Amino acid sequence: MASQGLKKRWMVEIDFRQPSMLHGKKGFNRIIYAFEKVLVRPVTWLFCNLNTTSPTPDPLDKHFPVKKIAIPKITRNKIVTMPSLQPPLKTDNEFDTEFDYYAMETHEWFSLLMLDSPRVYKDDMIDPALSRYCPSGETSVSNLAKIVWQGFISPTSSHKLFVDILLATPREFWFTIIISGFPLEFLRECKDCMILRVANTSMEYILWETC
Repeated sequence: MASQGLKKRWMVEIDFRQPSMLHGKKGFNRIIYAFEKVLVRPVTWLFCNLNTTSPTPDPLDKHFPVKKIAIPKITRNKIVTMPSLQPPLKTDNEFDTEFDYYAMETHEWFSLLMLDSPRVYKDDMIDPALSRYCPSGETSVSNLAKIVWQGFISPTSSHKLFVDILLATPREFWFTIIISGFPLEFLRECKDCMILRVANTSMEYILWETC
């Protein structure tokens, strides 16, 4: 990927499971030609093994790779001013409009929380001339814990993580899981997915998707 006026960046994806990815096939020969004639300078490559185990011996070991493990960063005792997470009742005549506002404001608050913005902290003393943000509606002071992974995560791992959190969280507590992907184009928003399980509900969830 590249944009005029910016440093050129490309994202290359090659599916080696295609029928053309065999020795002697044109598709595979083009890749060999690219590595022998074009990509002749040292290049840093990023590989992600989506399997739970690695082959033995690992075919990348002979290239002396730098291996990274995604270690969770755990933050506890975050004292925040939190809006009500209870969605509007479906019996309300203006449910659609109220739910739209609820979805936008709740997503905004969680986005600030993920960014570690001081605006959500209880003791925030920002000058109103610089920021007038405050959670809408009824608020409460809460003590939160946040766990963050940075790195590749497969859909299977995401699903397993969600199920593990669901089974470990008592019914009277809420939780949310947010997964952000890479943008398809440079300087574009990432694809995000957020699921909120509201407290004291019988298997009801709210889903946000950002394309």
